[in-house]
Amino acid sequence: MRKTVRIKKKIQDYFFDHPKQKRIYNYSITTFISAISGVIFAFGFSTFISTYQEGSMNLATGGFSGFTQSIALLLVTFSSGGLSLSLLQSILYFAINIPALIFAFFKIGKKFAITSTVNVGLSSLFISLFSSMGFIQDIANNVFIASSPLTRVIFAGICTGVSSGIALKTGTSCGGMDIVTCYLSVRKSTGVGKYNIVANFIVVIFYMLINLIVFPNNKVEIVLIVPFALLYFLTSSMVIDSIHVRNKKIAVEIITKNDYITDVLINLFPHSATIFEAHGAYSGQEEHVIKMMVSSYETKKVVRIVKKIDPNAFITLTPLQQVYGNFFINPIE
Repeated sequence: MRKTVRIKKKIQDYFFDHPKQKRIYNYSITTFISAISGVIFAFGFSTFISTYQEGSMNLATGGFSGFTQSIALLLVTFSSGGLSLSLLQSILYFAINIPALIFAFFKIGKKFAITSTVNVGLSSLFISLFSSMGFIQDIANNVFIASSPLTRVIFAGICTGVSSGIALKTGTSCGGMDIVTCYLSVRKSTGVGKYNIVANFIVVIFYMLINLIVFPNNKVEIVLIVPFALLYFLTSSMVIDSIHVRNKKIAVEIITKNDYITDVLINLFPHSATIFEAHGAYSGQEEHVIKMMVSSYETKKVVRIVKKIDPNAFITLTPLQQVYGNFFINPIE
């Protein structure tokens, strides 16, 4: 354990002295996670959402992928060229994401936009590749999955949520609505998942209408698209918000006799603090009550630093729904 801590400290010291290498390392990690995220999304889409079987009903995803489903279904139905649904969805998914990626480049950050492009590109590629892979189709056609729309919805929501969650957590995205919601969440400093709901619902209604045109005899199955889509959104949003904690706030309250702790915290974190003078009810001794708002990913570091300075400090952590006022969040690159 101590050896691991020493190695970790050496790595941190090295990157502290070599900022260029640290930047390259962070860029590589983000690109790698973005690639993994893209493959996970493509797997969930190909296995649990779109079956690519003629005449079969697919699940609705919402967002840019859901819009792609609708356009691809229309083109395949009314064209006479025998277009491949999987290939068409791959091409359209990447093409529709181009405006969002350009927006991200100028409004969010260059690194964010480039790594998001990697994600979208690999998602588009693997959606097409997975559709022709035997073991993917074996999973999709398994009796426990093919015969249970509820199972498909839950697994699809988990895959999408994990894909978006790990991407957003590392400072990138899966493209599409993730870019829009990430931009809004940074501006409003609140959770990401809930911004998807309204936009996704509109896309699902559009997809339902397209299916009514293409499959006019399957009205009952088509109407059921909406409740299953809502369950899919709920699952994916819960997974996203449980992984992506960038905008979750924690109120930290520290009771200590050491007045030096405040200076250390202010120097190490981009947040100020409020100090209350108090005295212990039992001991009668003078105490300092320090109240500080931090992002949830900063809490472990705060507790570790306080305990290192004052092992006897009393610390409470309280989750916050929202913070109004000036609260600094590190910008996305």
